[in-house]
Amino acid sequence: MQQRGFTLIELLVVIGIIALLAAIVLAFLSDGREKSRDSARAADLKQLQIALSLYFDATGAYPPDLSVLVPKYISVIPKDPASNAVYPYDRLSDTDYHLGASLEQANITLLKSDVDATSTNILGTDSAGCAGGVGWHCYDVRP
Repeated sequence: MQQRGFTLIELLVVIGIIALLAAIVLAFLSDGREKSRDSARAADLKQLQIALSLYFDATGAYPPDLSVLVPKYISVIPKDPASNAVYPYDRLSDTDYHLGASLEQANITLLKSDVDATSTNILGTDSAGCAGGVGWHCYDVRP
């Protein structure tokens, strides 16, 4: 009588195909996560810009650091979703500041609309992170 079932080779082929499909799906999900974190960074910078504008309207000058904004102008200082670090901020003068966030994605429209400036804490080039990090891209804004 002949036994029914799968051979070891057949099982290994099926497991290999499933592993290949899983790797492809995970690669696409990783790209989506990067885009999601970059969108959160852009939204965080917009919130900080609004809080800085409110502070400027009330005092006539930009704050020396972001912590001054809490709790009157913003409830908490947003932090980078990946590193949990505070976004780099430079007060250049009473009427000027430089604010940045390092992005993971290079091919996004945000990088085409930023200022690409350089200050003490922020290297505003699109080809490096705001603090000069390799593999990152600096999205920086000014008033």
